[in-house]
Amino acid sequence: MGSVITLSVNGVDLDWGKNRSRENHYWLFPPGSLTEIEYVFVDGYVERKPGFQTTLEEARFRLRHLGYSQHEAEAKFSEAVTRWNRTSDLRLSFEGFRSALTSTDLAAPSPSAARRTADDNLWTRISRLFAPGGLGESMTDNFIRTLDIGIALRVLADRDENLPLPLRWHHQDLIDGGWASLEDVTDIDRRDTIINHTMLVGRLQDHVGVHTVSGFDAWLVTSEKEPT
Repeated sequence: MGSVITLSVNGVDLDWGKNRSRENHYWLFPPGSLTEIEYVFVDGYVERKPGFQTTLEEARFRLRHLGYSQHEAEAKFSEAVTRWNRTSDLRLSFEGFRSALTSTDLAAPSPSAARRTADDNLWTRISRLFAPGGLGESMTDNFIRTLDIGIALRVLADRDENLPLPLRWHHQDLIDGGWASLEDVTDIDRRDTIINHTMLVGRLQDHVGVHTVSGFDAWLVTSEKEPT
């Protein structure tokens, strides 16, 4: 258990990895998000360690402007279903997926350490909504576990009650186990990121007709319009 890394919303796991097999979710968290958070283990043990924490609302701002607008999230989902169905027959629409996620009450108190089980994750809950028991549940579960986590987060943010909930990335066990350093966990491809950011900002500035840095920053903060 000492090398597991998880991403959770209000104590419900969305993504997890182990050792060197993991996704980097650092980009979801604004500066200053590294703090002390609770690590709750299946055996009932709770420990406070360094971890990243923000709210789903804060993460939504980053998602909306970094490739996960409503339109982009739906397009990514449809592409994933198409690829999956090259060797399967999964009948799952984006609206069905969205309805299941937004109907799940994540604001309810998360399991205590004594009641937490390995099945306490979002995907197990959602799979059972679509096809309770049998092969249907297994197929849906396998698909959504491979889905881009950004899609799920963007959809979860469509439920207003979810917005103030804590989004946490529990990374410290990897560092304690010697599998990664903090620099590894927070590492991004700066060259590609800068190139993509420059292209995106230029397009957005042209789109909204604001071409100064201060003016564009103000537009990002105050804009309520969902990117398309």
